[in-house]
Amino acid sequence: MAITTQIRHDGQVSVLCVQGRLILGEPSDAFRAAIEEMLQAGDQDIVVNFEEVPFADSAGVGALAVNFSNVRAAGGSLALVGAQKAVRDVLEITRLSDLIPLFENEREAIESLAVKRQAPPQAAN
Repeated sequence: MAITTQIRHDGQVSVLCVQGRLILGEPSDAFRAAIEEMLQAGDQDIVVNFEEVPFADSAGVGALAVNFSNVRAAGGSLALVGAQKAVRDVLEITRLSDLIPLFENEREAIESLAVKRQAPPQAAN
């Protein structure tokens, strides 16, 4: 069973809309590949919209963790929006919700990443 992804841009923030069950095999591989393609295209601040993702197994959650790590390593930020209860529960159990910002709606996520990008760097003490 495949997932579908769609990329669009809102200013400097890119939005990846994911639809389908994020499970072992092609779905989790396609999700990882979509983020990798975005990074290769120069996208840094990415909102992942999970409103149409009813379920994520351990491979799907692992793909999200890998994507988060890759985006951070590239100097960017990743936020998740619209995680349904089943997905949110897994993120809380695995404590990924402590690392990946979760938002209820896309506009909040986009604004959060846009503000983060515009903030001046913190001085080291």
